[in-house]
Amino acid sequence: MKSPILISGCHRSGTSMIAGIINICGAFSGRVDKMYENIAIRQGVLKPYLNKIGADINGQFPLPATNQLEAIVGWDNIINTIILKQGGNENTEWFYKDFRMVLTYPIWQAAFPESKWIIVRRKDKDIVDSCMKTSYMDAFTYSDVKEKIGVQTTEQGWQWWVDRFKKRFEEMKAVDILIMEVYPDKMVEGDFSEIKQVVEWLGLEWKEKEVKEFIQPKLWKGNN
Repeated sequence: MKSPILISGCHRSGTSMIAGIINICGAFSGRVDKMYENIAIRQGVLKPYLNKIGADINGQFPLPATNQLEAIVGWDNIINTIILKQGGNENTEWFYKDFRMVLTYPIWQAAFPESKWIIVRRKDKDIVDSCMKTSYMDAFTYSDVKEKIGVQTTEQGWQWWVDRFKKRFEEMKAVDILIMEVYPDKMVEGDFSEIKQVVEWLGLEWKEKEVKEFIQPKLWKGNN
């Protein structure tokens, strides 16, 4: 099968918005939920792996250490089989979206060395504020977790978390990974040049009308 498009970034950054655009422009998603995450891959492959190595399956705390991640034989075959069963074929342009891929990037890169990554970015404060307003983002409300990472407040805990993701972004850029970054807030402000460049880099068809209908300022509520 073709190498996948891998969409990731810090949670609450707008990864779902970008995945929706990539889907509109012609990439196959398989069976996904409303956040454009392939349920079978997330629930059947990625979360069980995180659980096995003692990391939080929700990607909050604890996070996996990069040096504990090694290439897994057959990871590509497992993922490809899921996509084929869901309707893809050997010529399908397809994507997988999950913020946890940043935390496990060595495994994905080893399995799909020719894949193109889209890293979704957002201002630190906006991510932190979104996490603080989201009920299931609760890891840093606990005093024992804050003590472990050396912070005093929940807000500081989420900033610590964002910083861990940003460190992974830099690690990925330092190795042989094909990456483009994109800031969804630019689209909300009416600037589609960056995402158009990404879509064309992926070899997909830029569908401006459909994308603009999909991306409306009212859909960007500050907590994507």
